[in-house]
Amino acid sequence: GFGRRRVDRVAGVMEARPVEGTVSVPQLRGNGFAATIYHGNITGRDVATREAIVSVAEGDVQLSLMPVLGGHYLISSGRGNLSIEIVGERAVALKARAKSFGSIAKRLRPKTTSRGEVVGAWGRSARAADVQLVALEGNVTVAEF
Repeated sequence: GFGRRRVDRVAGVMEARPVEGTVSVPQLRGNGFAATIYHGNITGRDVATREAIVSVAEGDVQLSLMPVLGGHYLISSGRGNLSIEIVGERAVALKARAKSFGSIAKRLRPKTTSRGEVVGAWGRSARAADVQLVALEGNVTVAEF
């Protein structure tokens, strides 16, 4: 479909797959969040799901993510920017790949690998939330939390 999709609150699993447009989610709780858009933007505040797969071919993603221990999160954009805020006190393991990087939260103790990826971690847990960010032709920013 086309156009703007706005959901005020979701508990459970949410899946959105418009071809073009905007997906906006102010609050999401539950097991999963999947959103794929060819051309457009995805925004979300208070996203607290066990898994999130968010993909935009051409456009930006702006999320306030509340990771869950043992959770898996893959946020990507082919031609666009990722602006992520990690909220809460859960342990997080970050891996980011991008054309360029804005600021990465110092709390994650970010390091650049020999392959140009940025990795970081906060907290100690064998079940740290796995957060992977990919912006092939864009910028990745992870806000201080």
